[in-house]
Amino acid sequence: MFAKVFLDNVARFLWVYFGQERRVGLESHDALAKEHKKYFEAKDLVVPEGLSESIALLKKNICDYRDKKISHELSLRTQKATAWSGSGEARIVVGETRKDDNTVVWRFAFNSDSTSVELPQLMDKINAYIGQVKTLIESNRVKARFQLKS
Repeated sequence: MFAKVFLDNVARFLWVYFGQERRVGLESHDALAKEHKKYFEAKDLVVPEGLSESIALLKKNICDYRDKKISHELSLRTQKATAWSGSGEARIVVGETRKDDNTVVWRFAFNSDSTSVELPQLMDKINAYIGQVKTLIESNRVKARFQLKS
């Protein structure tokens, strides 16, 4: 949840820093994922290598996972938990409560549909993204909406 809020704030920061563009809103990371190429082109920004891929990867692994597996999952049988891999890294798992032979059991699977990416890996991806956004800002400072006076 905190990562999603952070990504949304980064998108809104870019929108404020470089200014609004007609028919292109960057009010969230989801909007940035859809509109970033059009926005960057309209603003004539020099874009760091891999930024588009980072935006898409974080949308899939943070925004979409949060929306589909955590916030908007409507099944009353769905449960969420934290699990640790063999290497000791944390991740979120999603499972279902079922009744088998008059006993209630919780079943879950470690597959790409029900588990998150390991959290340290996500942090590495977020840190790389922050570096790319910093490079975007530094490379295009003269195109910022507000300029500092000398």
